[in-house]
Amino acid sequence: MNRFRQRIWQAPRSVFERDTDRKASFLELFYDLVFVVTIATLTHGLSAHLDLNGILSYIFLFIPVWWAWNNGTFYHDIHGNNDVRDRFFTFLQMFAVAAMAVFIHDGMGDTSQAFALAYAAHASIIAFLWWRAHRHEAAMSDIHIYIIWPYVISIILFLVSVWVDPPWRFVMWGFAMFLSLVGPLKIAKRQNRQKEHQEVSATGITKSLIERFGLFTIIMLGEIIVGVIQGLGEHQPASLDMWTLAGLGMLIACGLWWLYFDFTNERPVKPLPWNRMLWTYIHFPITLSIASLGAAMINIVAHPNVPPSVEVRWLLCGSIALALISITILLKTLVTRPEIMLHFRIGSSIMIASSLISIGLGIWGSVLNPVPLMSVILALVLIPVFYGIGVWLFFDPIED
Repeated sequence: MNRFRQRIWQAPRSVFERDTDRKASFLELFYDLVFVVTIATLTHGLSAHLDLNGILSYIFLFIPVWWAWNNGTFYHDIHGNNDVRDRFFTFLQMFAVAAMAVFIHDGMGDTSQAFALAYAAHASIIAFLWWRAHRHEAAMSDIHIYIIWPYVISIILFLVSVWVDPPWRFVMWGFAMFLSLVGPLKIAKRQNRQKEHQEVSATGITKSLIERFGLFTIIMLGEIIVGVIQGLGEHQPASLDMWTLAGLGMLIACGLWWLYFDFTNERPVKPLPWNRMLWTYIHFPITLSIASLGAAMINIVAHPNVPPSVEVRWLLCGSIALALISITILLKTLVTRPEIMLHFRIGSSIMIASSLISIGLGIWGSVLNPVPLMSVILALVLIPVFYGIGVWLFFDPIED
């Protein structure tokens, strides 16, 4: 009977039983799939509305989607079990995220009320799960409060916003997301002051979390490839320039993969609380910028014979710059062996220089046709990649 109860409905796993060396489960990978659809819908909407309002809407809506994934991921890593209860609540979250995907295409317009209800539903499930963990983990109750209360306030604000007209509806969303994002920062401040061992264990970045964030980054890189393929599909038969742009786009995706995974992934995060928070939060601009490249690729590959519009050029160049700067910041949060510290500093400097040149292309690159523009962008990505290859050939960046 006890075994049956454990398979059906266990209490949330204690933080002291957290498996820091586990691999991501098939349930977690299945959970991530619904976010693939949501972000793809958001990215494709951006490709059709490449003005300032479209870009700002994309960023604004990306925040609750990323935050929903982030909290579902952290909860499962800390308190998740392989029982029917966990599977039930994971599937329930997936239904809520699927509803977000349905309404996110016009999430700042006609479907904004439905999107608010979908997000509130997902947030309610997450808040309930953290509340159950709060009840069963007395040693961590103070930490859970900083997660639960911002969520509760956010849920109320999103629900009330359904009866409030724009733009105040979106002001309420922004305030709700601000509270949600600030809550965990209070945890870091508390831990930095008290340095309590159990709290460090509760919010530490485990190998499984590093794997999950890496897998989510791969999903974003897939958006670049999808954008390339969609751009090719808009005009058939494709011209030589279109095939050239498609190849350049694929190589840019490969270069960003190489930078992220060779420079950052599988390296442990520095144990200080602020480092762990920065490691988590800096993944937002990384995933945001990589996904937005997919929208840029659709427009560039489909129009190979004319200089990209100001909006497309800035989306391409700005996304590359943001990705490179964010990866550079991410490097600062990771443990690096003394003998290769200099190489990572040089690599970081190269990425910063590439990002500045990319911004310059956004300002002064109006005369460039797509092929030369994409060629320069690819070179900016590959220069730090080639330096990283040199480091990789002579050193092992993740060796203990």
